[in-house]
Amino acid sequence: MVVDTIVSFVLEQLISAAVEETKERLRLVKGVGKEVKRLSDNFQAIQAVLIDAEQRQVKEAQVRRWLEKLKDASYDMEDVLDECNTSRLKLLIEGVDDDDENADPVLRYFFYQLTCLRALRVSGYYYLSSICEIPKRIETLIHLRYLKLAWLETEELPETCCELCNLQTIEIEECSNLRRLPQRIGKLVNLRHLIFVDVYLDYMPKGIERLTCLRTLSEFVVSGRGKYGNKACNLEGMRDLNNLRGSLIIRGLGNVTSIDEAKTTNLDKKKNLFHLELRFNKEKDDGAGEAMNLENEVNHEAISEALQAPPNIESLEMCYYKGKTALPSWVVLLNKLKKLYLTHCNNCEIMPSLGKLPSLEILQIIGMRSVKRVGDEFWGIENHHSSSSSSSIVAFPKLKKLTLRGLYEWEEWEIEKEDIAVMPQLISLELGSCSKLKSLPVDLLRSQKLKMLEIYNCPILKERFKKDVGEDWAKIFHIPNIQINGHNVQGGSL
Repeated sequence: MVVDTIVSFVLEQLISAAVEETKERLRLVKGVGKEVKRLSDNFQAIQAVLIDAEQRQVKEAQVRRWLEKLKDASYDMEDVLDECNTSRLKLLIEGVDDDDENADPVLRYFFYQLTCLRALRVSGYYYLSSICEIPKRIETLIHLRYLKLAWLETEELPETCCELCNLQTIEIEECSNLRRLPQRIGKLVNLRHLIFVDVYLDYMPKGIERLTCLRTLSEFVVSGRGKYGNKACNLEGMRDLNNLRGSLIIRGLGNVTSIDEAKTTNLDKKKNLFHLELRFNKEKDDGAGEAMNLENEVNHEAISEALQAPPNIESLEMCYYKGKTALPSWVVLLNKLKKLYLTHCNNCEIMPSLGKLPSLEILQIIGMRSVKRVGDEFWGIENHHSSSSSSSIVAFPKLKKLTLRGLYEWEEWEIEKEDIAVMPQLISLELGSCSKLKSLPVDLLRSQKLKMLEIYNCPILKERFKKDVGEDWAKIFHIPNIQINGHNVQGGSL
């Protein structure tokens, strides 16, 4: 009979497909998708036959028996389809993709499914992150505008990130293993913000100079000469990034040997920068001799002079500067500078002349180990000649907080001229690890605005300022809050 033939054929196809699907265990997601589609179509056809048979109320016994078998088989088939779909989803999440075999499977699944995303944050769980690689399929997120990566173990971003032509912000936080940005990053011409937080890149890739729309760049890294071949960009890559604003760190300046290269940064044209940090650290040279290192250290003075900072800068930090003389001349021309931090400028033998900075409010000097004496050069009045018409000279007119730490050879601090006012707005004075310092200027201590004095690891000063009995206690007893070696000598906690 025709019905017998149809039912037998359908049952045979159904059982065969089910067995094959079970044997294969859904090895390949794409192939299984097609088979599941075919199986689902067959299932719908069988259901149509059953519904039609019920409506016709078939009474022939043999046909009814075949229909009952078909109904039972359809239930089994439905179970197989459910298992297929479940296993297929599992494979999408846990299976292997030839192009992304090391990438996180959950990310791969979402990248396949959510291609219309505008913003994406991929975050591990602090130190428990297990995401070691961003899938190459991220290129499918062509509408992405914002990408944030946090607490991941990945060492590099896939080159396919550079196909995200609409991307405007990349923010990377606490990805301590990340060392490299994509080499083709210059394709992201719409990128506005490239932000790093606790990320230590080895170098900046060539092509970053094409990102002229950048407004935020947390850090520019200068790598060792030739270490990364044609992959790395030198300081010249900053020349046209004149839309930068806010804060910028330039790291690895100790690797720069050419003054002309330093001039090409055009820092003075980046007028919307307000915080600038210059780090003169240097990579270890495996084959370089001591002579080369000394030559590079001498160059720090010329290189820092060539890095003319923008005139509107309000905060400046210089670290690991190896020059033996004062800071570059442009520093004293920064009339809007409010904060200045000098850290580990170990070779500097003369305290820089900073007293004429009209807006400076916070000055912190740490690790200037070679300084032995601080005199009028620090106040910026070494060439000032006393006269009746010049009695209004003020050094550091707006300074409120002064911190001096790690000046291990410092012995003397003097104000030689008598016709100047010194730090009239000073509120807080901190001195630490200045073991040879013998005394503090009386004119500085007698200020009525000085509210906090903190001294530690300064054994000579500790004895001189010992409460009630020290020979210089009378010079500081009016200060409301005094702390020496961590103990509150007077007033409350600082």
